[in-house]
Amino acid sequence: MTNEAQMTNEAQTANEAAK
Repeated sequence: MTNEAQMTNEAQTANEAAK
């Protein structure tokens, strides 16, 4: 996994948790 993909994944996880 690239660093960009990892950051995107972490941001999506945080977004889901914030719902």
